[in-house]
Amino acid sequence: FVLGTAVNSMIPKRDPAPWDEILHQYVNAQHLVDYAKLKQQDWKKLREFVASFGQRGSEELSPDKQKALLINAYNSMTMEWIVENYPVESIWGTQRPFKARRFRLAGESVSLDEIESRLREMRDPRIHAALVCAARSCPPLRRETYAGGRLDDHLDANVRAWLANSAVHQFHT
Repeated sequence: FVLGTAVNSMIPKRDPAPWDEILHQYVNAQHLVDYAKLKQQDWKKLREFVASFGQRGSEELSPDKQKALLINAYNSMTMEWIVENYPVESIWGTQRPFKARRFRLAGESVSLDEIESRLREMRDPRIHAALVCAARSCPPLRRETYAGGRLDDHLDANVRAWLANSAVHQFHT
């Protein structure tokens, strides 16, 4: 299954403010998430933000805005899955973390893998450095949302930060 054409062009435009607030409040300067505090204080806000992607959009978005929204959807959905299963030592300790269609995007049930596949189709290798899989060796989680107008700067910065992360070299060499 690959996201249908209707989903691709009608991704719902979302107010990024709730996601931005969560990132600022629960992600520290080392890109680590305080999942315990998030679950206790703002899980409802995170769930509502993730659920908002389930509605169909009413306008076509530029490729950069579409890419930014998909990255924000993927990362917020990953974080929501961890919070739902918290305490958990690893995302791999949960049921089919990337393959199960447990989220809704533009009216369709999707998995994290399906969102990632759609992003790969956009042919921007920097996207891999923006998708967070909730592991220390994964790319760093930004403390702000990805935005279409600043997407190139955000993606370039994430690639640099990820490559500079010594944990990546420990797990991938």
